[in-house]
Amino acid sequence: MRKFGTRFGIIAAALAVAGCGTSGQLASRATGANTAGSGSDLATASRAWLRYPDAPTARFAAAGAASGFRLLVLGGYDDALGRLGNVEQFTAFDKWETLPALPTRRSSAAAATVPSERILVFGGAVPGGVATQPLGSVERLSLATRKWDRLADMPTPRWGAAAAAKGLFVYVAGGSSWGHAVDAFELYNAIDNTWKALPALPQAREFAAIGALGERVVVAGGAVGGVPSNDTHVYNPEAGTWTKVAPMPTPRTQAAYAVYGHVLYVVGGIGPGGKSTAVESFHLGTGAWTRHTPLPEPLSGAVAARLGERLVVTGGSGADGRASARTYGLPFSL
Repeated sequence: MRKFGTRFGIIAAALAVAGCGTSGQLASRATGANTAGSGSDLATASRAWLRYPDAPTARFAAAGAASGFRLLVLGGYDDALGRLGNVEQFTAFDKWETLPALPTRRSSAAAATVPSERILVFGGAVPGGVATQPLGSVERLSLATRKWDRLADMPTPRWGAAAAAKGLFVYVAGGSSWGHAVDAFELYNAIDNTWKALPALPQAREFAAIGALGERVVVAGGAVGGVPSNDTHVYNPEAGTWTKVAPMPTPRTQAAYAVYGHVLYVVGGIGPGGKSTAVESFHLGTGAWTRHTPLPEPLSGAVAARLGERLVVTGGSGADGRASARTYGLPFSL
């Protein structure tokens, strides 16, 4: 099988991107260097990562979304750089299940969950002649009926965007179109299936982390000008303005991300020195970052979600450059 090493970094992004319970559990301290910043003003929180059953499909650059106590993994790449359409979910019982496949195979898409257990998948990349074609299409899976349907296209077709839901609205930020990062920031209204353009991102970026924290939206990291960034900005929907806040300690792109309350967690990714084990969180109330126990291994292009009182991370491209099926969990620091 074809290895996919550091090319899944910035070059691949421009091209298309490059157990617990009855199954038993493995609890161990994370290994690997901590690549987070070490300033005295950076809080730390230490917990042990747990190992859960592997996903049925090894993949990276998938979309991820949480619904209740389930983490869905959608699309992505396999080791042969083939785009996937299969959908799998990791449940609160630490088991994997297969769901109906995406109507359109895609990689580097964004996903979010809106009420009534509906999973929305935005954009991504598909082959398009001699180049990689950015998608504008949006597809929706109802977990109640287990059926897919098509929604209104995004105004800006792109892959490598980040998506965050706030009730029946979804913010979609940044991404890449034909190899160029975009500053598009758009709002999808699930009530009437419409889109609205919002004030552009302060910088064009792709593969950022995003979270809807209370009444604000936080966008952190990503690639700016092809370089991993640590810039963090907060959007105020009422004022329609962006504010720059404390930078993420470790500049990263293609990181996994998840939200717990008013906290955005950013996991792994690719930094200036390559794939990262860094796990850091931004607290909207304090405006500060906290460093957590590093991942057991460097991962880029993984997906993450809050499931109950734990942060679950699965998939990605590991240190060996291969697509991973490994799944880890970290108890939240409360």
